[in-house]
Amino acid sequence: MGHAGENGGRCAKASRRVIAFAKHWLDAHPRAQPAVLALYYLAIIAVLVAMYGRGNFETPEFVYAEF
Repeated sequence: MGHAGENGGRCAKASRRVIAFAKHWLDAHPRAQPAVLALYYLAIIAVLVAMYGRGNFETPEFVYAEF
């Protein structure tokens, strides 16, 4: 089983194709670059709000607290 890259690299090749396609598309549509970047940052903010929006800003307990 092991690592995903050990299975012929199918997953790695697919992600490289997606990234190459996205770069090519963004190069062909320069006006879309700021919008895509804004969507990227909004997605990061949305994930942070989903994680910490309930007011739970506590840090996890220290791993070696019992030693």
